[in-house]
Amino acid sequence: MSIATDAHLLLRVPKTGTTEAAARMRASHGACEPYRASHAPLSWLREHHPQLVEGKLVFTLVREPWSWYGSFFLHLCRIGIEQDGGFEAWLERVTSAAEHRPFSEPPNTGIHWRSIGDGSRGLCTGCHDWITEGHAMAFIATDRLHEGLTALLGEAETMPDPIDRNERAHNGPASFGGRSYAEVYDQRMIGLVARADAGLIERFGFEPFRPSPQALYHG
Repeated sequence: MSIATDAHLLLRVPKTGTTEAAARMRASHGACEPYRASHAPLSWLREHHPQLVEGKLVFTLVREPWSWYGSFFLHLCRIGIEQDGGFEAWLERVTSAAEHRPFSEPPNTGIHWRSIGDGSRGLCTGCHDWITEGHAMAFIATDRLHEGLTALLGEAETMPDPIDRNERAHNGPASFGGRSYAEVYDQRMIGLVARADAGLIERFGFEPFRPSPQALYHG
């Protein structure tokens, strides 16, 4: 479900915190979600809901990719998509060769398998590219959500942070046997992500499991 105000359109990249961002926009800016389509790409919105895009500042959230992969893997496990070999084997697959990967196809809300990417980028980068198509005009760091929304949307975004967003974004839940995201990686796995998502990492200045250097980035 993409979220729109009179001046802004939030594109929803999975596992970046856009569900919380959408709730904040509804509460503080009267944002609406005029249809149900999970993680709809910009081209689909332009074709089916052009009024949502025209004249809007299009933005999304972006997350440090090492933590993003941990969160996405746990999401797949929770919804019953088994991953043979566990997190390390899955990470190696989705940061290497092109393959069919789980994704949502509008206007449906369910997960199906969609091929994205050409093998030259990781799943994290592929998700961003597929949804934004290079046209997002602003990006908010997941771990600095409140600060970024306030800077982008203005003083009305005054809801207090209900959680420690930085801690949650980088450390995750206790679903890896009580270990943080950082604790389930070894140096080889860190390198897999560094290579696969090098462009995203360089663009936003990300470091493994470290706070984002900025809250708001302009495209």
